[in-house]
Amino acid sequence: ILRIIVYTHDAINSASALKRKQQVGAIDPLSKVVRLSDSIASIKKAEDIKKKSRDPDIPTGKKVSFEYHSVSVIRGVISSFLNEAVTELMKELGYTPLLYFGNSTAYIRFDGESDLEHPKQRLKELLDEQFKKFQESDVFERGLVKGVIGPITQMKWPSIHLVREGDIETILHHLSSQSFTNKDQTFGEEYIVDSKEKDRKKGVSENIDAINHLVTASGSTSENAIVAAMVSDFNFLVYVADYVKRYREFAQSADRADEFEKKVNGWLKETLGDFVVNDMNGIGNTTPAGDRAKTIEKLWRLGSEDLHKAKDRRERIVQRSVDLLTRITREFKDTVPPLIADNVVTGLLGDIQYIPVNLQSGDELRRLASEVSERYQQGKSSTSRLCSLCSLTSVDDAPAGLFGDGSEKFSNTMEGGAKIGAKRKAQVCDLCMLEGTLRKFYFGSPPYGTLLLLPDLSLSPEGFKLWANALNDAVRTEHVGLGIGKNWNMLRVYEHLAQGKTIDSSEELVRLLSPTKNDIKSLAKFLMQEREYPDEVDYTLLQECDSLDSFEALAEAHLRGVIDIDSDLLQSYTPKYRSERSSCFTASHALTFLSSALGGKDEPSSAKALRLQLMALLLADIYHSKVVFVEGYQPFIQTEMEGVVNIEMPAPAVNALESLGLKRTVLLHELGASLRRLSSLVRIAMTYGEKIGNDRLLRLSSMNRGAILRRAEMDVGNKMKGREKHLLLTLLENMPAKAGNL
Repeated sequence: ILRIIVYTHDAINSASALKRKQQVGAIDPLSKVVRLSDSIASIKKAEDIKKKSRDPDIPTGKKVSFEYHSVSVIRGVISSFLNEAVTELMKELGYTPLLYFGNSTAYIRFDGESDLEHPKQRLKELLDEQFKKFQESDVFERGLVKGVIGPITQMKWPSIHLVREGDIETILHHLSSQSFTNKDQTFGEEYIVDSKEKDRKKGVSENIDAINHLVTASGSTSENAIVAAMVSDFNFLVYVADYVKRYREFAQSADRADEFEKKVNGWLKETLGDFVVNDMNGIGNTTPAGDRAKTIEKLWRLGSEDLHKAKDRRERIVQRSVDLLTRITREFKDTVPPLIADNVVTGLLGDIQYIPVNLQSGDELRRLASEVSERYQQGKSSTSRLCSLCSLTSVDDAPAGLFGDGSEKFSNTMEGGAKIGAKRKAQVCDLCMLEGTLRKFYFGSPPYGTLLLLPDLSLSPEGFKLWANALNDAVRTEHVGLGIGKNWNMLRVYEHLAQGKTIDSSEELVRLLSPTKNDIKSLAKFLMQEREYPDEVDYTLLQECDSLDSFEALAEAHLRGVIDIDSDLLQSYTPKYRSERSSCFTASHALTFLSSALGGKDEPSSAKALRLQLMALLLADIYHSKVVFVEGYQPFIQTEMEGVVNIEMPAPAVNALESLGLKRTVLLHELGASLRRLSSLVRIAMTYGEKIGNDRLLRLSSMNRGAILRRAEMDVGNKMKGREKHLLLTLLENMPAKAGNL
């Protein structure tokens, strides 16, 4: 239906609308279809689709029904999975998606009715399918070692249930290549001194005695090298032991503890050495130096294999560990908790505002209402801890590796005067833990913040494909300029907007952000130093391209976002390569994760808020979306808002906007003026206001045009060329008139 769209509601006047209606009326066989299509395309909310069931333009004798589903809140990635799963459930009920809105979808169904015997169970299965689909995605592959493994000082396997047999080798090789598993002799020397000091304070010698025994048994003449190798191998073994311990817990919960211990004891002897399952409990980050030395003696099989003498010592340890963990995973995978636990599904059901099927029985609803009432009456002073983020029942401490450093310090159940410690960390529920884990696949560290893009128009299935492709262009611009530390390219964008021009498409934005020749040459020169031939450069192909047979072609393709060169290769490149942001798409909205705040390191938060406001306005204009920004991890992202952008701003930033004659709440018809003035301010600050200070955005906003011109001439002096002065005057024309202006 929606492929034939004739808009009459957006005509410039009634005469034009009448003319359009007359044109449609002349196509007699299609007039009703076109009018119905036009009226459907005109709805502003998904729930309005139900009114179309009584539309007189529906063909006589045709049984047609309209429905919709809506989600009350957007949590993040998990909400995208929920939205996709509900859409699939509606399809199985015979409905076809018609229009996508920000947090809802409208459907049509022809002829007959369909029903599901257990819709809640089917929804859970569809959610599981979304997770399995995610496991096959590029995001999962790229973020595997970051999403599954936490920092060595924190959780080691926070999402172990996502690990498949084929992932184990990739993860362990990654661990084996890290600095904490490859200590040098200098570290070994420091470790010996530190162990002696700890023994001296305790009045014992057990740690240094065990280290000396290891050195003697190894026959090495360099105790520093042996101790460094010991610490490196032990740090690697910590992850292997933790994997075994976690699977042991799963087996115990499934009443297979004896079977697990018997089988794994045998596998340990075949792979790592004279170990048993219980030995894994003594392998951890807090294990004393003496016990570490004894553990490594077993691992190296001193006196028999003498593994420490082998040139491929680490590779043998890695392969044996892969063999061990693969066997455990294959044999006991069915004991691992499901990807979507029942309590997670229950929590997600509460996010569904409307769906035309009963997902919960009357008894389930009454039980849920009773639990909510009881939880409310008990409050958060009870012994039953609640999630510090969303107030569902909590299950575990919030790991900083998923939720940021503040999670270890904050708890809304802390008693007055209580010391901040392990028992007072923030508590999180299964649902928030799952969301935090999923986000970790997009960023190795908790993102600085999240941008939510809600399309400010209804999208047909075909229209959504175009919108999604355009958003993919936005994500690709992280390589060429739309992001943190990319001032050299954003200059063009700001200058373009300040001159009153518009950016009508994502393709035009990418064109404006094209890399300069100097940037291409710089990266090509670096690649040439690192690799002898172009075909030795590892990269991921993001879109089809011509032959990449030179270093210059590789550099240009990477900077344009056509390919993604291996980040390990670019670690030492200056400017250092880093992913500015990453995004998650669904049919009704998009999430963009920012790695850090926009602007310079020493800029005040208000100046960074102004830069963020400008980026959000730019995205809102190009992608016809409403943009919401939330800092850090928040369980719910507010979707109801006034204006096109919703960003929390400090008072100085709000005052700066008012000085520019702008409002914090920007309506659609004010978007152009806001972009023009903010772009002019930032463009002036980047080129002519460097000597004013880190708060120059705030200070320039309060200055009149004459003062800005005089300050720029004073700072730049004779170096300001005619073109630069002309550009400055052009930018100043966009600034509002204030007292003292010439």
